[in-house]
Amino acid sequence: MNPDLTILIPTWDRPDEVHQRLRELNSMWGGAIPVKIQVNPGKFSSSDIDSSLYEGPIEVAENPVNIGLFGNVVRGIHGINTRWLWILGDDDRLKPEAKSLVEEAISLSDKEGAEVILFNQWDHKTDDKEVICRDRKSTRLNSSHTVISYAV
Repeated sequence: MNPDLTILIPTWDRPDEVHQRLRELNSMWGGAIPVKIQVNPGKFSSSDIDSSLYEGPIEVAENPVNIGLFGNVVRGIHGINTRWLWILGDDDRLKPEAKSLVEEAISLSDKEGAEVILFNQWDHKTDDKEVICRDRKSTRLNSSHTVISYAV
C-alpha cells in the first residue's frame, strides 16, 4: 500500500469501463488508495458512475461542460494532494501485476530521486519498460504533482 498515491480516471461516456477499472482497483488495493473520477459530460454523467464498486475513498467530479481530454485531465489533477498521481485511462485494463509494478516503481523512484514515472504501453510489446525521469523539466510538466501515467 502507498498512502501517497491517488489514482485519477478521466472519462467521457464510458461508465461501464470506469466500473471495470473500479472493480480491478478494488481487487488489487482493497480500497487503500484514493480514487478520483473526472467526468466530461456527454450521453452519460457522473450520476451514471457507481462509486460503491470501490471500497476506499472515492471522489466523482463532473465538469459543467465537456472541456476535452486534456482539460479533463488538468481539471482532475486539481485538488489532488498526494505525492504520486496515477492517471489511468478509463479503457486501460490493468495487468494482474499492476499493483506490484506501481509500488516497485514508486519505491525505486523514491530511492533514485525521480519525479516522474511513465509506463509506456504505446507499442504494446510484452516487455513494457517504465521510464523514470529525474526532473519535471525533462517531461515539460508545470505542476507540483508527480505523475504515473499509462496502463500497467
